[in-house]
Amino acid sequence: MKEPSETGVVLMNFSFVPASLASVSIHDRALEFGDSLYEVLKVRSGIPLFLEGHLERLKKGMRFLAFPGLPIDRLKASLLELVLKNALTDGLLYLQVSRGCKPREHVPPQNLTPTFWAYTTKAAFDGLKERFGGIRVISRPDPRWMFPSIKTTNLLPNTLAKAEARGLGADEALFVGPNGEIREASSANVFFVKKKAVFTPRLTPQILPGITRMALLKLLGAHGIEAHEADLTLQEALGMDESFLTATSYDIRPIEALDGNLYASSGPNSFTAGIMELFEAHIQEVVGKGSIGHAREVQ
Repeated sequence: MKEPSETGVVLMNFSFVPASLASVSIHDRALEFGDSLYEVLKVRSGIPLFLEGHLERLKKGMRFLAFPGLPIDRLKASLLELVLKNALTDGLLYLQVSRGCKPREHVPPQNLTPTFWAYTTKAAFDGLKERFGGIRVISRPDPRWMFPSIKTTNLLPNTLAKAEARGLGADEALFVGPNGEIREASSANVFFVKKKAVFTPRLTPQILPGITRMALLKLLGAHGIEAHEADLTLQEALGMDESFLTATSYDIRPIEALDGNLYASSGPNSFTAGIMELFEAHIQEVVGKGSIGHAREVQ
């Protein structure tokens, strides 16, 4: 994905304001405690992909953290309007929801109202040929809190792990639990291929239920491709034939090597490439049913 650039107006608590005037209070709990959740959606041809899935995950996170409620249907309509107001064709839609704003106090007051903001960025996404080339990944012990399945904005361990990977000449870090169990990458879910069967770690509180992950599993099942959610160890992962990551920003990206162990994931003739083509065709098919002026979500 090419470097994104911000566009137009920002949604602030159901109001649309110029990006240059958008701001939050220094007493917002997102800033003082990281007491907030977020979602990132890809927009293709003016359509926010998997919008319902993202909002459902947001609702689950708010319930888990006992956030005050938000009118989700109104939020959904406002996000669609934001895409239209910014005339966004291809890019990303970022949404963040905070528990609310009050002078600093560890225990949140009961009468808070959530604050939220959303903005869009234009982006030129890499094509399939550009994504066929594999990336290098290193494994690292998982230093995160107990519930990475909740998409909070507390991403310091993730950013440090990815920065370490880059410093060592890799592209991404893969988190491993204390018993050697594979979890996920710093900003992606992970899949493996063995004899044309697909495996991905079973969801636990330590693994984010990725929207692309979920969509891909459904798609594989619909096309009769064997896919399993299973407990996987690092040793087992190193014995797989191919591997790839899934994330909103790039859909599917092959892994060329994990801890120096080479996979056959790269190139247009790999099994992973076939999965990438299948997923892209699915997106193109559903997006083709909509239009830029009528923002429909992918089901």
